[in-house]
Order: sequence, then structure tokens, then C-alpha cells
Amino acid sequence: MRTILVTGATGHQGHAVICSLLRENAAQGDQHKHFKILATTRDPDSPRATALLRKGGGRVEVVRCNLNDANEVNGLFTKCGPHSGKIWGVFCALVFPGPGKSAVGEERQGKTLIDAAIKHGVSHFVYSSVDRGGEARDDTFTLDKAAKVAIERYLKKRTGEEGSMSWTILRPGFFMTNFVGSAGKIAAAVVREGLKPSTKLELVAVEDIGEFARVVFHDPQKYSSRCVVLGAECLTAAERDASYARAMTPHNTDKNVSKKDKPKNKQLPSASGILARALIRWNGFTRDLCKEFEQAYTAHMEMNNGDPEAHLREFREALTSPDGQPLWTTFEIFCARNFRGGRLYRKENKEDFEAHGVGKDLEGIVATGALSQEQA
Repeated sequence: MRTILVTGATGHQGHAVICSLLRENAAQGDQHKHFKILATTRDPDSPRATALLRKGGGRVEVVRCNLNDANEVNGLFTKCGPHSGKIWGVFCALVFPGPGKSAVGEERQGKTLIDAAIKHGVSHFVYSSVDRGGEARDDTFTLDKAAKVAIERYLKKRTGEEGSMSWTILRPGFFMTNFVGSAGKIAAAVVREGLKPSTKLELVAVEDIGEFARVVFHDPQKYSSRCVVLGAECLTAAERDASYARAMTPHNTDKNVSKKDKPKNKQLPSASGILARALIRWNGFTRDLCKEFEQAYTAHMEMNNGDPEAHLREFREALTSPDGQPLWTTFEIFCARNFRGGRLYRKENKEDFEAHGVGKDLEGIVATGALSQEQA
């Protein structure tokens, strides 16, 4: 049995990884191939943490850890609990410090965890970073993106020096969950008004990040020393609206959805364009983020010889069934499941998002993959 340490276990990415690993356990008949999960959080007594314990059925151990404290981090690997055993793998997703805020703490946490993992003989380290259209512009970034670049470089450097720990870097695109709730309407308006009509936004469901991490831990050798972009599809604003419209079919069987709750239009719910344009004009972080989306799209188009989705091939192949069926979440399916009136909508989907803080904070308007507020 292999023990995997998951940081930010009650946040979006950490929770998704844990759920995927638990599904892997359920599918495996041989218990020796099961994963034991050591889930870190700042408050192991929180409702989210206790829910993880219930869901884990004895396979999840929740522990308190301050990632800013090197002694506490090292203690995870030496005193991680009576049933966990040696930590074999690490999934690292760090808390977004907030728009325009210093990310010195984020960088320090990432480097501390890498050092501890190497010191204590971890076999494979998975770091969730952010897609930025390759690495050509890495030296131009500031704040949180600069921190993520620094952590990536440190991981490559330290493992190159030591040679004992393999690694995989995940680079997620824009979280589909960023379109949910009140803040999601602002996010939709900002990317509609802030990007060219022809610019495609790279989208990924948080659950699929968890699924890809599970695939990596299942076959770490295949993904060793790889930086993989995570995205299901790249869509323009018009294409996002079309996906939403297809999702809003009359076939919803959820009795909780009344006629008055059915969407009156087939456009992705969004705030007014006036508000979005004001945010882009007066909020430098939001303006810069839209610029970065444009630059990342242009970079991928240049690297892919005009194919906007060629860089998603590795992610899609990993999330394809043995009989060739795609298992990744398209934006249409996401909308159908998570917007009231969608053909696959269930009330519990909305409640699950609320439990993880989606739509509770205006930080959602400026969130990309790893920029989305991870709640450790």
C-alpha cells in the first residue's frame, strides 16, 4: 500500500485528488495496490475535514500542518500517523495569496515541501502549477505566477541534484468552476469583454485535475519529468455560450427545478459588460490577467502550428477509456451538471460547490487554474 500526502486537502484540487484516489481504491480488488491518503489542512476539525474522514472509510488520515513551518512539514514525514507508513508520493497545490498580493509565502511553502520530500525519500512528487503558454515568458511574470515558476525550477533543480525523486508538473487552465455563482457571472463577463472574440480560453474541470493526478500516481514512470497542460477544450465566448445552450435542454428530471428556474436565455450567465469593462480598466490585476490569457493563447497557437488544442492531447489520452471513450469533462457537460436548469443538474452539485467556497469571493473573477483560491 502506498501513502500519498495531499496538501490543501479541503481545497478544490486537493479534494478532487483524494476523491479520485478513493475511487481507484474501490476499483482495485487487491488491497496491496490501494492508496493510503495523508490529507493536510489547517483545521482537521472543520466540517470539510471531517467529511473527508467519513468519505475515506479508513483510507484517509487528516492531519494539521502549517506549511510555513519547516519543522512541521518535516514532521509530516516522520510522524505522519500510526497507520500511514512511509510517504511514497506527494500532491502539492498551494493557496493563492490573492489578487495583487505577494506570493513569497507560496514560494517558500513549495520549496520547503520539496526539500522535505527529497530528504525523507519520497518516490514521486506532483506539483500543480498553472498553464501560461509554455515557458518562454517565465522571466517576465510577477507575484503568484513568478512564485509558481520559481517552484517549478526549484523542483527540477533539486531533483536533478539528488536524482532520487521523480516529478510531474501539472499546468491547469481556467477552472470551469470559476463560472459558477455570483462571482462566476463576473468572471464570465470579464473574459467575454477582456478577450478578443476569436481568443479561445482553455478550460478544465477540477475533478479532471484529480483524475489526471490519479493516473500519474498509478504510472509515475510514464509521466516522470513531464510538464503536462490540463485542459478539456479551448473555447471562444461564442463557443462557451453554445455549450451552455446545449446543456440547457428540457430533459432535466430534477424535481427541484421549477419552470421559473429554467434559464430564460441560452447565454452563459454573466454580469453586465459595463461592469466588466470598468473592472478591466481600473483593476490592474484583472487587466493583466486578460492580457496573459491572450499571450498564452497566441503562444500555444504558434507552438501548435495553428491547432488551438494540440497541447491538450496528452491530458485527453490519459482520460480516455480503454474502448476509446472520452472521460474528460467538456464545458457542455459541466454546465449541464452545475447550472440550475441543466439537463444533468442536481441540487447536491450546487451544495458541493458551496461547501468548497465557489462563488463566495470576488477572487473568482481573476482565477485561473492554480490562481483559483485553494483552501488548505
